[in-house]
Amino acid sequence: MNDIRNIIPNSLVHFLEKHSKKKIEYTHAVKVNLEVKWFTVFSPNELRVTNFEIYTGEYYLNHDEPGEDPELRYEIPGIDIINGCESYDPEGILVYFPQFSEFGSWDCDHLIITMYPNASWEFIQKDLFNYVNGQWYPDRVNNYLLRPWADDRCKNFKPLPKENN
Repeated sequence: MNDIRNIIPNSLVHFLEKHSKKKIEYTHAVKVNLEVKWFTVFSPNELRVTNFEIYTGEYYLNHDEPGEDPELRYEIPGIDIINGCESYDPEGILVYFPQFSEFGSWDCDHLIITMYPNASWEFIQKDLFNYVNGQWYPDRVNNYLLRPWADDRCKNFKPLPKENN
């Protein structure tokens, strides 16, 4: 048995078991703008913990969130759920962050993490495509930016050494 099954919600395990070989498509009658209109998910046995890098420079430039230093990098462990999708690299589109027992997304272009507080897997499933597209349309889901320098739950995450230029 995969150890990851012990750290993700059981409802997510069941969803992945049922849907891992299927293309999940947006088929609702109400059409909304979506970046990702279809995706596939990993099977529970394919899941692994990945470190998602964030960079405070992006927070400083675009979110008025410099923290202690606008040039720090952190690695935040998470479990990627999506393994394929339309038009984008699927890495980080929907992630379970076990340290926080929360779902979120990692923006690979801007190196920020958007968290979805109080959103159980059952809750996310009811509005799945808005969560899958949460990094592009954050106003559609309850969210906050993960700020390791200001979040007590991140006290064990130390900034990575600065890169020498």
